[in-house]
Amino acid sequence: MNIVKEKWNRIGLEAAWLVAGQGLTALGGLAAIRILTGHYTREVYGISWLFINGAGLAVLLLADPMGQALNRFYHEDGGQEQIDRLLALIWRLEIFLALCVGAVYLIAASLMGKLAGTESVAYFVMPVYFLFLSAMNAAQALLNTSRRRVRRVVLLAAEAWLKPAGALILCLLWKPNVNSFVLGYASASIITGSVGIFWIKGFSGKPLLRMPMPDGDYIRRVLSYSLPWIGFSSCSWVLSISGRYFVGWYLGAALTGTYVASYQVGAALFQFLGGSFGPLVQPIIFQRAGKNGGSCGGAITAAFRAFAWISLPVLSAFIVMHGWLVRWLAAPAYWGGAKVTVWIGLGVYFWVLGDRARDSFLIARKTGAMMKINALAALLNVILNIILVPREGITGAGMALCLSYLVYMILMIRFGLRASEWKFPAGSFLAAGAVSAAAAIFAEIVHRAVIDGKFGIPSAPLVAMSFILALAISAWLCRPLLKKDIGTMNRI
Repeated sequence: MNIVKEKWNRIGLEAAWLVAGQGLTALGGLAAIRILTGHYTREVYGISWLFINGAGLAVLLLADPMGQALNRFYHEDGGQEQIDRLLALIWRLEIFLALCVGAVYLIAASLMGKLAGTESVAYFVMPVYFLFLSAMNAAQALLNTSRRRVRRVVLLAAEAWLKPAGALILCLLWKPNVNSFVLGYASASIITGSVGIFWIKGFSGKPLLRMPMPDGDYIRRVLSYSLPWIGFSSCSWVLSISGRYFVGWYLGAALTGTYVASYQVGAALFQFLGGSFGPLVQPIIFQRAGKNGGSCGGAITAAFRAFAWISLPVLSAFIVMHGWLVRWLAAPAYWGGAKVTVWIGLGVYFWVLGDRARDSFLIARKTGAMMKINALAALLNVILNIILVPREGITGAGMALCLSYLVYMILMIRFGLRASEWKFPAGSFLAAGAVSAAAAIFAEIVHRAVIDGKFGIPSAPLVAMSFILALAISAWLCRPLLKKDIGTMNRI
């Protein structure tokens, strides 16, 4: 009993740090929506995010493979010498790739600026921006794998709040255009990237640029593991971001701004959920696999059980409250995207759920299958955007996102069951889904039949309280199954 209590205390402390970091980051993102949509027009907001997301793809191509290399090779035997040669390789690759990608981006962004009718100078800082943002991402990976969670929380939260602050300050001092927006975001990443470089230096025994390059065999081993992640990162970007480029191409900059704000509102809650839950359970699953010779089916199943009871009530609450969320978080000019927010929220939920099966591929060393699934979903997303956006407008982009992530989720779970021996807890999802659906239906009945402005009572708080009350009653009625699932997780 004491062992179980000690384990849950340790997990609770780790969860607190993860939730704190993700919560501060999510709040920074929501504050950015609220503040910036009130100061920038939809056209400027949309074009600015096309620039920033283009840079995001480039940074993914730099940072994600290097982060995977840090996670994989940091704990190999060799002590400080092993860490130094890994950092020497990572740092030189970051600089080289940042300059190469920055040069390509100058050409692409110049074309984008001309197509948008915008004389933008913001993209001239992009090579520097890439370098510092990549350093910041590398520092996050290094802090995470070395379990220095306080610094990682500080770095994530600082970046999330400095970005909108920079864009707002330049908007007020200069003018609300693309330059102010993009340069404000870039300056925040340069600041946090500088801090990241300083912290990375603390892990090395020598100055970063003076450390000798490792031998050719070590370089080939690191690159052969990390570079295939470029394909996975590219497909992930296409899945989540490409829809806004199709909206911009077919519908113009103003509707792009509406779609981007709607995406940010719809995705924020589930990105927070996935960002908190995934890093918490993954070390437990890998530890279990290490002890049992690669067998971790019980741990993966337990993680899915926990996720069902946590995530489905959140999804139901989002569906009930999405209209109010858009009105609370975005300026009135952006409220036309309330309908597409539901599609986006559902899609991102499917992505987070499918991503829970990723560990089974990693443990079984079947990352190739995982990357093929991602590529197939990305291709489907492109095809659906081409078909639906011209016909359905921004709602079509949300539908394409939702359907693509649904296919991604189904394939990840289906083939994840084959990759590692575990069982999908359908009973837990049915029970949690029934509890959540009952609460959502009751809250909607209260809203439509009783409230609806008849008694002068604010609708949103009363609907929220009705949902919570119905959820508590439904969970109490299902308490035998809930206790059984909790007991299973305790045994794992």
